[in-house]
Amino acid sequence: MTLESIYYIGQTIAVFAILFSLIALWVQRQQTYSVEKSNAQRQLLDGCRAFFWSLSHDRALFEDVRFCLHRYGEADDFQKQRFSGWAFDILMMTEQVFYQHRENLINEAQFNGFTTGMIMVINTPGGRVWWDEARQLISADFSKFLHERYERDGASVPRWDEIQSHLRLPSGHDTGIEGAAP
Repeated sequence: MTLESIYYIGQTIAVFAILFSLIALWVQRQQTYSVEKSNAQRQLLDGCRAFFWSLSHDRALFEDVRFCLHRYGEADDFQKQRFSGWAFDILMMTEQVFYQHRENLINEAQFNGFTTGMIMVINTPGGRVWWDEARQLISADFSKFLHERYERDGASVPRWDEIQSHLRLPSGHDTGIEGAAP
């Protein structure tokens, strides 16, 4: 065996080693993507659990949210702050879903579910007033997307209190509409 033959054998082994390394990197990338996708979904589920838990474990928050869904403009500053905290929870989750959907970490059904849920809040009389303020505090591209989706689909999406009827104001409270309808 000549020195030239040994050189060619070495080059061939090096080429196979490089190919093997590239395949290993591709497999590792796929595994990392799967882990990221699972983490993204787990984080959203934890956020949803906390979001729904908040109203079932704090009667004062429940009453403030129920009132502000209908009469945000008449609420005192503390009620508005509590409502905003609650509403921003779902808004921030929806924004997170928006960006994760762009990266294909969230599927279409989850994306539509969160977006529709947010529009359900915005569709309430008080939610519309809150949204006019809140949309200025989030990223411009997400704000534009959600506002356009609300303008396009809002009339066909039920209000949050129509789905969760216990959030309707008790009879005897006037629920005059605040803000423009979609």
